[in-house]
Amino acid sequence: MMKTWLTAIVHTMFNLTDRAGELAGHGIGAASELADAIGHQGAGTVVPFGPLGRQLGGFRFEGLDDPGAHASLKMEVLRADPHTETQFLGSIVSLALSGRQRTVLGMSATGFMPGAARTHLLARPDWAMPDTLRDGLTIFNSTPVADGKLLAVGSTPYRERDQRVISLAAGYAPGLVRDLDRLAAEARTRHRARALITVNSYRQARLFAQTLYDTALALGRRLRIYVAVADTLDLSLPPVCDAIGHLTRDRFAELADLDGAVLISPLPRTERGLNVLTVFEGVAVSAITLIAMGVRPVMPADDPAVLAASVAARAWRDTVPGDDPAAVLARARTAADAHLRLNLNAPKRFSALPDELKYELVATLLGQSVQLAGRGRRGQTHVELHFIDGAFHDPTWGSDLPTLIRGLLEQSPQDDLAQLGASYGHTIEEIAEYAHAQHLLPALRAGFDAYLEEYA
Repeated sequence: MMKTWLTAIVHTMFNLTDRAGELAGHGIGAASELADAIGHQGAGTVVPFGPLGRQLGGFRFEGLDDPGAHASLKMEVLRADPHTETQFLGSIVSLALSGRQRTVLGMSATGFMPGAARTHLLARPDWAMPDTLRDGLTIFNSTPVADGKLLAVGSTPYRERDQRVISLAAGYAPGLVRDLDRLAAEARTRHRARALITVNSYRQARLFAQTLYDTALALGRRLRIYVAVADTLDLSLPPVCDAIGHLTRDRFAELADLDGAVLISPLPRTERGLNVLTVFEGVAVSAITLIAMGVRPVMPADDPAVLAASVAARAWRDTVPGDDPAAVLARARTAADAHLRLNLNAPKRFSALPDELKYELVATLLGQSVQLAGRGRRGQTHVELHFIDGAFHDPTWGSDLPTLIRGLLEQSPQDDLAQLGASYGHTIEEIAEYAHAQHLLPALRAGFDAYLEEYA
């Protein structure tokens, strides 16, 4: 019933937007404001619509899980087709600026991650720079245990999250202190004995930082912790003691110069953020060895941007070129509409999602993990990637991270596995080992070996 009413609201909004000019002429200025907010269909973009052939409108509720917040209903409208725009960006920009087409576009390594709808490019890379350093990445299951149970934050009730973040940080603190001491004692990592820990919000960052500091202090260690803060002050966030420093995202690179040992930050601020470097033997290298995904990232299958990316990616992925452009576009629109319905009719609980949608989110998380680990690889250095949240390793319903990654890789075609090997090298092999998918190593190594033969 609710979907019926919300669909009617979407149609009404689009109708008002189409008539914005006419209504504004009658003195109804709010119509123009509405059209600007929604995005008028006549606005010019390179690719105005995705394979659906229309704008995609949706709603999300905010504040329903927080008794202290004012609940609100927000509408989001997504248009254009970022997959097509990105795929042809190099050619379009070159044609616009020089009058000549050029189809070279340099992208981050995770531009190739089949299934990651928001970041995966549809075109296969002609050249990649894989990880050729054996043992450059080591992955750890570092989930703390209390009373025989994994300490978890992800997939728990919202009202319990703060206390669960505090419990997770307290449980992890002894292990982190041991790891930092180990890194400081080894000659190859002494200058890089620092940690980066990610969470999902600035609030969680503060709770984690204060608990980590207090627990380490009780163990006799005064950790030099810095917590990420937003560019604008938010007085509603929990306080931290004066011993914990504050860093905005544009100052993350100063961590080593400030003699900091730990930086705690929301994942979106660090996975593609500034590198934290230090100089060792005259060379600038990563100043961080230990990188930990503290709290499992939120994987919202019903987020409008995720939904739009999922629909477009599936449609174009299944499109087969032909001599009849109209027929090809018609098939793409049919595939897009079918995938949209699959998304809208799917359960909201992650463990109950169809495998196709579940693996899209897992591929995105895998790409985030690779990007995050990259913060510790500058200068061909070794990095440790630790997964802390018990939600990563809870085997209930087969939703633990190793099982999910193994399922994603097992359902991948052989040529995708070969390209993953060619694009990521030893990194994807370590991930396969972590996922207990050693049987897929030959397919991954085939692509990597082919790359080495071609460019050796």
